[in-house]
Amino acid sequence: MKILIFSMGPIFKDYVEGGSQKILSQIAVHLGKKHKVTIVCPSRSDNCAIFSLSDNVVVKPILPFKSYPEPYYIPPFKLATAFEILYQEIKSHDVTYVHDCELNFFMLYNVSKPFVCSLRDYIYPDTLIGAFNFKKDKLIVNSELTKKNVIATIGRYFPLIANLIEVIPNGIDLTFFKKTKPLKIKKYIPPLNTGKVLLYPHRPDYRKGIFDALEVVSRLKHIYGYEDINLLVPLHINLNTSDGKSSYYGDAHYSSLKSKCKELDIEKNVIFHKWLPFNMMPQYYSLGDLTLSVGCFVEAFGSNSSVESICCGTPVIMSRAGSQRNTFPEGFVSQVDWHDIDSIVNFAHNILSKGCDISRAQKYISQKYDYLKMLKKYEFIITKTRPSKNFKLKLLKKINFSKSYFKLAPWCYLTSGEIYNDYEFGYLTIDPRFYELLLAKSVFSFKDSLTFGLNEEYILSEFYKGNLALDI
Repeated sequence: MKILIFSMGPIFKDYVEGGSQKILSQIAVHLGKKHKVTIVCPSRSDNCAIFSLSDNVVVKPILPFKSYPEPYYIPPFKLATAFEILYQEIKSHDVTYVHDCELNFFMLYNVSKPFVCSLRDYIYPDTLIGAFNFKKDKLIVNSELTKKNVIATIGRYFPLIANLIEVIPNGIDLTFFKKTKPLKIKKYIPPLNTGKVLLYPHRPDYRKGIFDALEVVSRLKHIYGYEDINLLVPLHINLNTSDGKSSYYGDAHYSSLKSKCKELDIEKNVIFHKWLPFNMMPQYYSLGDLTLSVGCFVEAFGSNSSVESICCGTPVIMSRAGSQRNTFPEGFVSQVDWHDIDSIVNFAHNILSKGCDISRAQKYISQKYDYLKMLKKYEFIITKTRPSKNFKLKLLKKINFSKSYFKLAPWCYLTSGEIYNDYEFGYLTIDPRFYELLLAKSVFSFKDSLTFGLNEEYILSEFYKGNLALDI
């Protein structure tokens, strides 16, 4: 079978930009064992030549899109060129797999070939546009939370989507991610201080927790006496291009981070290093004493970095943001509410001074995030899906709120009298009566809310604020 894969994220031969592209590459290599695979992705100055990722897997970085965050913000004649390239590729393959739902030329879906789409996030504009226009054959998500989020939103006007969703958690290759002697990694990072090593294996985005990580290091140094502590922070791969140097993760951004380090008196403790080759990641994780995943980003799967770190023997501290709330059962890893610096520092000090047993988390990973099972399930869905009939959507069907039941939105959770909302990136103060209602009732009607002194108008206001979802 000839399989086409579309990725708006760049695919490199030796590097991966993030967890999403890592999973895509692994799926493609697996498919290439039995099928002919072509990956089309954007061209950039440091990645513009066609190459083989493995046997039977060809990567064509030939599309004229821009780098994130606005890949479609290009001249119309370039959009036309991209459309023509993709049309010819789709016509010449048996099935198309759209990674992260970012193929937003909707006329292309009229080609009478099967399409399988996946959501690697449920927050970026191009992904959301693709998801809300989805009406094809199969939709893969990588967590139950993302499935609930899709049903609670798109399901309001397209209830059939629940039948088209397949949940495939990210699998972890335990033959690769394992405790490894860090013999070669030191060629890629500057000399370290003699103290403990904290890892921040993410892009330097405030939503990924970079400023919280800096604050944690400052407190560990100045309160607990970790004078020679290290925090490793990667320089984003986009700095390899001229456009990238002026982008959000460009030189100006790192200058602001370095200014913050100076303000906190941790200039010598924060070690900026180049984006690492993928094959160095087990050594990188093994080098650390602790990994921080403490941001507020709406992770679709949870943190790939956290799971990989634990596989390599390094404990993690995770925030309860997005699917990180459910990556592990309660108590298996150190978890904190977002921006709870005090708790992060306390956990960090205990782990660094006393160690941490992560054996339960490691066992859970081997059972829950089976790598071969993930690959086989992707292969089955991509190769066995057939074109569906055109769906007749009952768009914007009026909701009869008087007969509806409500529940806390899946992207929210309750904490200390407040609601944490993933998509607001923070905490929302609410009426104490509303908090008591949500504690008492997992699902409720207008009639139930009246017993707590809350009228229909209040409940609908919370629904449209995004704190409630319909019980569909």
